Parts: sequence; C-alpha cells; structure tokens
Amino acid sequence: MRIILIILAAVLLFSSCGLDDFYSSLIPDKNEEVITPTEPDSPSEIIQEEGYYLESGNPSEYFSIEATEAEISNQSLILTTDDGTTQEYQMMDNMILLGSDILTITQEDNETITITKEGAEPLVFRYGRR
Repeated sequence: MRIILIILAAVLLFSSCGLDDFYSSLIPDKNEEVITPTEPDSPSEIIQEEGYYLESGNPSEYFSIEATEAEISNQSLILTTDDGTTQEYQMMDNMILLGSDILTITQEDNETITITKEGAEPLVFRYGRR
C-alpha cells in the first residue's frame, strides 16, 4: 500500500498538477448556475394540436378502430386513434360504402364532422384543440 501511495505522489509531483485537475470533471462547479426545467404556468403554454376530435358516438359501431380524430382530405375520410393508428376511407358524394352499411359524412361550417348510418348513434367530431 505504501508503494502505491509513493508512486501516486511521484506521478502528481512530476505532472505538476493536483488532484483537483484530475477529478475536476467529476466535481460540480459551485459557481455554475443549475437550470431546472419548469412546468407550464398556464394551459395556454402547453402545445395544443387543432383538429376534429370525437365528441359523441361510439366509433366501434362504425369502424374497426377506436377513432378519436377525423379529417376530410381529397375525398377521403381519415380516422386516427389515440396511439396514432390511421385508416383512410374513400368517399363518393360524401358517402362511404362499408360492407353492407352506407355511411353519410357531413362537414358543417368547419366546426363538425358528422358520420351517420342507419341504426346507430351519429359520430360527431368537433373542431378544437387537444
């Protein structure tokens, strides 16, 4: 053990630096300002996405996915789930033929997208932020 201490002292002496230089990266600088991330103070500071979000109805009565968001683009209805899964359905004259069901899609004043079929509660997607 004594020999190890003598060798360590000799190395430090010959390299003309102290232990602080060897271990400075491991010891935090007391003068360095630490920045702690903060939570947003108000909901307006939280990034919110705009879109048509499910307001009422049961998507499983219509589709094979639990759609929570809808979009109409290029004569297609695009549905998205909470986990980001999407399905796209081609529309003709604002209708979709899905098996033996005919779905009717209406978009009213860029505020709602409503999907209806016989024998089921309408699906209503309202425009807003989430």
